[in-house]
Amino acid sequence: MRTTLPGLLLLSALAGCGGLGTPAGTVAPSRGHVTEPPAALELSTRMARLGAAEDLIYLIDLEGVTRTAQTSLPEGGYQAVYTEGGIAFTLTVERRDLTADECPSLPIPDAGGPVRCVPTTTGFYRRGGGRHEIVLSRDGFIVRLGGPRTVPRTRLRSLAFAAHHASAEEFDALLPPR
Repeated sequence: MRTTLPGLLLLSALAGCGGLGTPAGTVAPSRGHVTEPPAALELSTRMARLGAAEDLIYLIDLEGVTRTAQTSLPEGGYQAVYTEGGIAFTLTVERRDLTADECPSLPIPDAGGPVRCVPTTTGFYRRGGGRHEIVLSRDGFIVRLGGPRTVPRTRLRSLAFAAHHASAEEFDALLPPR
């Protein structure tokens, strides 16, 4: 079950009102331990240190695919580098739309040279230099997954579609330490 930060805030509010059974800080009779409210405020504080907007933090959680770096981008965007079999992929999530007219002017990370865009039913397939990427258009933002052109387009597409909004547990694991 994925719990997002807004969900944690709601759970925290309900726990404070006694709306979730055992109130925070009391002993739960069936489990015999002290319960604590979700740490939504702590997650929010740690997220602010990362500098990326919560709704733009996407992850890839597949066997053999490892996140090796992450950074925030202007306007709350998020970027992460993943590796699989020694090959690096770049996952970028930005708050923007991408039109066919704008597509060629948006650089592909580490590509250089002109960008060629092919519209798809979900966004664009783009290539330039020795790299290519899949762009998925979402409501008010885009998810981009790019890699070297030696990687089949179908693999890029499957990695792009595997990218998902981080759950509360995933946020906790990727955010700067407490």
